[in-house]
Amino acid sequence: MKKLDQVLLILFLFFVPLITCKGLYDYTLIKFALAQILVLFVLLTFLVQKKRLQFPFPLTIFICLWFLINIISFIFSSYKYAGLKELNKLFTYLTIFFLAFNLPSSSPSPQSSPTPSLPRKWGGKEGGRGIDRIFLFWFASGILLCLWAISDFCKSHIVNAGFGNKNFFAGYIILLIPISLSLLISRFKKSILEKSVLISFLVLAL
Repeated sequence: MKKLDQVLLILFLFFVPLITCKGLYDYTLIKFALAQILVLFVLLTFLVQKKRLQFPFPLTIFICLWFLINIISFIFSSYKYAGLKELNKLFTYLTIFFLAFNLPSSSPSPQSSPTPSLPRKWGGKEGGRGIDRIFLFWFASGILLCLWAISDFCKSHIVNAGFGNKNFFAGYIILLIPISLSLLISRFKKSILEKSVLISFLVLAL
């Protein structure tokens, strides 16, 4: 991966969950706005570097059909403003999915297929070492969010943690728990730092 790609992904995974703006009626608005900006920049780097985007064909068909259903629903919707906002979110989610699918390994083998793949080793010498480190920033931000939530609860018994709503915060943390748990118990070799980050996040989150 290019350095610019790595920096943008680190900003996306680390800072988007942490950023907040108490002046907004919905704290998640600033998170989603920053996410859209960073996704746009990542997409532009792909286009500038003239990378050939590849798509999982069967899954792409189902995703496109699902998106088409949402567009049809928007056309017949009686509240176009809310529908347009949700379509914007769906488009961002789809862009994140296709960009993530096209993340290459850091050192692919000569016999490997041209389709991008996840690293063969977590923390080993082979494949995707840069991607491993990038994902550590994701769980590091999760640790900070958990500490933030614990602090909120100790002060006021109301969990905010920059999400403005305890249910939004819980939904995000629940997303990270199975990912971190699967990485921790996987057969991939992990460094002490990687184990420490994953275990610390799981302990605080659970």
